[in-house]
Amino acid sequence: MNKCIILANGKPPKKVVINFLQKHNYSTLICADGGADKAKKLNLIPDFIIGDLDSIKDSTLNFYKLKSKIVKQKRQNDTDVEKSLKYAIQRGFKEVVLLGVTGNRLDHTFCNLGIVIKFFKKIKLKIIAEESLLIPYEGKIE
Repeated sequence: MNKCIILANGKPPKKVVINFLQKHNYSTLICADGGADKAKKLNLIPDFIIGDLDSIKDSTLNFYKLKSKIVKQKRQNDTDVEKSLKYAIQRGFKEVVLLGVTGNRLDHTFCNLGIVIKFFKKIKLKIIAEESLLIPYEGKIE
């Protein structure tokens, strides 16, 4: 099963979390725009950087321009996380873990929680944030 990690521009996880996921077949790293800045601090090389590129530092963009595939999408109807999710779905990924989707900006946190609801029928989603794991379910769960 194709699994990927999407790293957003919120509070980043500890590198041990990403290492754990990569050992469990989450082999592709997609950074949602400024999430690439977080990846750089963690010494990670993303496979893809996706977004309108308004949040990523120029120095980070230059650092990754020959190392990662950079996909600029100007469409403003979607957040960079949504753009990244749509990209993952189009590429046939079946499962994604969202990281860095919470933090100082409550508007971004609420939006990213809503994205899970919006997309969970299209792709299997999880959010890992600090000591929490969010997995959406539908119907009765025992």
